Amino acid sequence: MRFTDDSLANLEFGRLLELLAGLATFDGGRRDITALAPLASAEELKRIHRLVGEIRQGLERGEGFNFSGLGDARSALNFLDVEGIVLEPGDILVIHQLMTVAADTARALTAGEDPESPLRELGGCFPKLSSAIRLVEDKLDPSGEVPDRASPELATVRRQLRDLNESIQQAYARILDRAARQGLLQDSYVTVRNNRYVIPVKSQGQGAIEGIVHGTSSSGLTVFLEPFDMVAHNNRFIGLRDREQEIVQQILAQLTEVLRTSRDDLERAWELLGVVDSLTARARFAIRFRAIAPLLDTGRYLVLEEARHPLLEDSLVQQGRTVVPISLALTPTESCLIISGPNTGGKTAALKTAGLLALMALSGIPVPAKQMECAVFTRVFAVIGDQQSLTDDLSTFASHVLSLKHMLDHYRHPALLLVDEIGTGTDPEEGAAVAMAVLDHFQRLQAPLIATTHTQALKEYALTTTGVVTAAVEIHPDTLEPTYHLHLGALGSSRGLFIARKLGLPEPVVADANRRLSGGRQLSEEVMTRLNELVRKREAELADITRLKHEQILRKIHLERQAEERKRSVIRELRQEFDSVRRQFEAEKKALFEEVHRQSGAALAADRMQRRAERLLDAVERRLEPVIQDAPAARRPALRPLPAGELAVGMAVYVEPLHTVATVLDCGRDGVLVQAGDKRIRVPVAWLCQREESAGPLTPAESAPPRPAAAAEAADDTPAATELHVIGRSAEDALAELDRFLDLMFRQEQRKISVVHGMGRGILRAAIHRRLRETPFVRHFYHPPYAEGGEGKTIVELDV
Repeated sequence: MRFTDDSLANLEFGRLLELLAGLATFDGGRRDITALAPLASAEELKRIHRLVGEIRQGLERGEGFNFSGLGDARSALNFLDVEGIVLEPGDILVIHQLMTVAADTARALTAGEDPESPLRELGGCFPKLSSAIRLVEDKLDPSGEVPDRASPELATVRRQLRDLNESIQQAYARILDRAARQGLLQDSYVTVRNNRYVIPVKSQGQGAIEGIVHGTSSSGLTVFLEPFDMVAHNNRFIGLRDREQEIVQQILAQLTEVLRTSRDDLERAWELLGVVDSLTARARFAIRFRAIAPLLDTGRYLVLEEARHPLLEDSLVQQGRTVVPISLALTPTESCLIISGPNTGGKTAALKTAGLLALMALSGIPVPAKQMECAVFTRVFAVIGDQQSLTDDLSTFASHVLSLKHMLDHYRHPALLLVDEIGTGTDPEEGAAVAMAVLDHFQRLQAPLIATTHTQALKEYALTTTGVVTAAVEIHPDTLEPTYHLHLGALGSSRGLFIARKLGLPEPVVADANRRLSGGRQLSEEVMTRLNELVRKREAELADITRLKHEQILRKIHLERQAEERKRSVIRELRQEFDSVRRQFEAEKKALFEEVHRQSGAALAADRMQRRAERLLDAVERRLEPVIQDAPAARRPALRPLPAGELAVGMAVYVEPLHTVATVLDCGRDGVLVQAGDKRIRVPVAWLCQREESAGPLTPAESAPPRPAAAAEAADDTPAATELHVIGRSAEDALAELDRFLDLMFRQEQRKISVVHGMGRGILRAAIHRRLRETPFVRHFYHPPYAEGGEGKTIVELDV
């Protein structure tokens, strides 16, 4: 997709990129931003906007990426392109920092739990540089020094240097002591001249000490002498120092060669860090300007709701003022918008806002608006400003016509067309005729077009042509400053005579000009005034309707919540009544059991009555439970509140006040835009819930009631297997399972059951037999024949 430099410049896209680049933290991010351009793939754009959105959520949680401490790795990488050059330790450390930052960034990007996250995919694109990182850390200290561990030979040479240096210092100490007693020294210390250890000796006494003079002080009173006794030591010391430097250079050359072989990976890491920094800058921009991700390829060309020009807003904020947002829509059925109104009223500002936001949306930059829909335009044509050229001998009208010709010749659907003062620069009647012919041509193509005009003929054309809509701007009647309000459906007046009068043109001149206006023109002005009044009245009525509808929705939600609270109150009362009945029944049951024990002393009879009483209690519960379960509140899906940080575009959510399932379209500071059926609505985050993980995914059929508790109880009483297997379990676990099994079998009135415990050492079998003897409703137990399990199995007969 090719966007002309003129259109980008006319819409100030370069200035927008400069503003965005100021939010990047290192040079790689700034380079990526300055290279941004509109893309042709809707899927790629959606992926980029989702990336920005996820990074924005991280920034709002206090997480994010900042590469301000990253050194100038670019120049160090450029050195690697020169064969034979060995990098300095500082350059190697800069590249090491690049590698470690890239590795840390990749880990952070892939740390998320969502396997479909584009951040995880981006993190997976980073090259693996761990071996190079470890090598540099092993061979080079953070200070830039090559440590002893870098090479065994280096460690040996440095140890010899330390030992030799100590010997040299001791020898020189003895020489200094003798020379000092003889009064030969200018001062008692050891210094270095020509990379050799020397001592300062008085010039008149230098003959007393045999040696080599390596220099003289500026006064000539001191000579720096290397005693002959120390020459061999110094020669050896210099040799070791030279060998140390050779080894260090070899290590640096080794590191340089490793990095040179990884040159492509290093370049890739640099570029990807630039991409992450660029995305983070766009996320910061979104937070600062309350920007959103646009909806792409919805079937409508361009829809702006409360859109703001970011450059204008940035300028006004610094002055303590606020920008006035605009709203407009271009669709296949209403593809042409003509904006009219006085000079400096804001027509061009509206045109530029629409064009710049379209470029931002197609470049993966969040747009400052409440909502935006945008087609993936093949091009954006922007004819704005006076383009006359003295050098090319082009008048204003000639350059304007050439721009229109360029649009006609190169239009490929769908391209966004923006024309400021269409048909200007010549006789108004002829200019209007040219403009209407151009508009008609693009109308037949259903091309999205926004044009501004002062011409009365074009205003009338807009009112009488299908598919063309109007909008108007106005100025403040007292200050003559633009209000920047864009009134859809209205017609704007140029207000030339009014402005002339307010600016002090003599009244007789203004009156004469007014008389010269044709009667038809005056009538048209009156008609436009009346039309605009009707439009404003309609807008006010629509605002009232919207407000009333919103109030009705809130009232309905309030009533539903009250009704739900009443239902919950009824359920609480039913449960309290049920608990009271149960407690009373338990008390009567206990008294009955005590009476039976006293009178008969037969524990078995008491146990039988207890089991029958429990079955009777279960029957009572089954009768009461459906009443509770049938309450509407009990049929609500298992929901949990959904924090704002977990929201994501495309997520299925449950809108609790509306009792419906919806899909998230956009997340903003002023609410969440969701799609419920064929309706779109912006709701507060507090309204959104999601199913508990154990409840499964949300589906539209959430109104199906759950299975009553009675059915669940009945399911527990369905016939179960009459054989229990406890082989391999501990005695404690086996006995607990045995108790549950015996209780269930007794409830189901099973007369004969079996327990498979195995033979082993007989410990588990003995424990099970003890428990069977302690169980009052066990009549008898025994081992079956060998062919049926023998001592590894116990047959139990129950007294039911």
